[in-house]
Amino acid sequence: MSEQLNLGQIRSQSEIYLMNTSVDLNSLSWSVAELNSYVNEAVFYTQQITGWFTEFNVIPCTSSVSTYTGQFGTYQYERFTWDGTFLPQTNEYELDRDDPSWRQAQPNISPYRFYFPQMGQQFQICPYPTPSQSGPVYTASQEYGVVANFTLDDGITVDSSFSFNQEYGVVIGFGDTVRALIWVRPDVIANPFTTTSADLGELQEYKTDKLNLGVYYQRIPDTLVLDTDIPQLPDQCHFALVMYTVMKCFVREGEFQDLELAKAWFQAYGDWMEAVLENKARWYGTRVRSMEPFESGSLFAKQLNAIGYPMQLDLQPSYGP
Repeated sequence: MSEQLNLGQIRSQSEIYLMNTSVDLNSLSWSVAELNSYVNEAVFYTQQITGWFTEFNVIPCTSSVSTYTGQFGTYQYERFTWDGTFLPQTNEYELDRDDPSWRQAQPNISPYRFYFPQMGQQFQICPYPTPSQSGPVYTASQEYGVVANFTLDDGITVDSSFSFNQEYGVVIGFGDTVRALIWVRPDVIANPFTTTSADLGELQEYKTDKLNLGVYYQRIPDTLVLDTDIPQLPDQCHFALVMYTVMKCFVREGEFQDLELAKAWFQAYGDWMEAVLENKARWYGTRVRSMEPFESGSLFAKQLNAIGYPMQLDLQPSYGP
C-alpha cells in the first residue's frame, strides 16, 4: 500500500488495528488527540530516517556583522555556501589553534569557513572571516502581480541578462546556473496545508548567495492538525506512519501496554522503511548493486544506528508554523 494518506486516514487505519473504533468516545482506549500526537511523532521520526524533507534558503549578509540566525524549523544543516563557494564547518577551538588573535582582528577577505557559536533549533551561524561586504537583497511588491523584468542596482536600468517571453503570462520558475537560489512558492497565510495565497504560480521570492550565505537543510515537518492535512513525506512512507502509531500505542504505560506487540509493530515499520530506503537509493532487484563479495547491509539499520530508537529521542520539538 503506497497511496497518499491524510491525518484522518492514518488515525482511522491505526484505530482498526487497535480495535479502537467505538462511537462512544469515552470508551476509547486511545483518544483522538493522543493518536494525532503519535502520528506527528511518526512523521518527524520518519523524516529523520529518510532525510526527504529538505529546503534551500539564503541568509542575507551585512558588512561587519558576524552572527546570523538560521531558518526557523531547521532540523539539520546539510551544506553552506558563500558567494557560490562551499563553506566547510569549523569551530572556535580550531580557530584558536590556527590564529590565537582571530577574535581581535580578522583579515579583510571573503569568508571561507563557518562555525556555530551555540546550538539550538534556531542555530546561530558565524561565517569566518566576518563578511566585509553586504550581499544583495531583492524585494518585490505583490501589487505588481507578475514579474516583467529585473533591474540593476539603480532600480531603473533593465538587467539584460534576464529576458522573458511575454507569451508565458506568469513566471512560474527559472534558473541561474551560476549561484542563485530561485523558486516559486505560495504565500503561507496561516496553515501550510490549507490557507495559502491564490498567487501560487507567480514569483514570490528571488534570492542569491552572491555575497550571502546559501543554506541547504533538513526541515522539521509542519504539525498535522486537520484530518485533511497530508504528511510532508512521499506517498510510499505514509502507511509506515500507521505502523509507528500502533507501536507507540502499545508502548504507552497502562492497561493495554504490550511491549512484545510494540516490538513486532516497530519491526514491521522497519521492514517497510527498508523498502522505502532501497527505493530511494534505487536498489532494484534488476540492478547490480555491487561487485564486492559481501552484502552492504540494511539501509534502515544504518539510519537507526545513526539516529537512535524513538524512545531515546525528543520527538516533541517546537514545530514550525
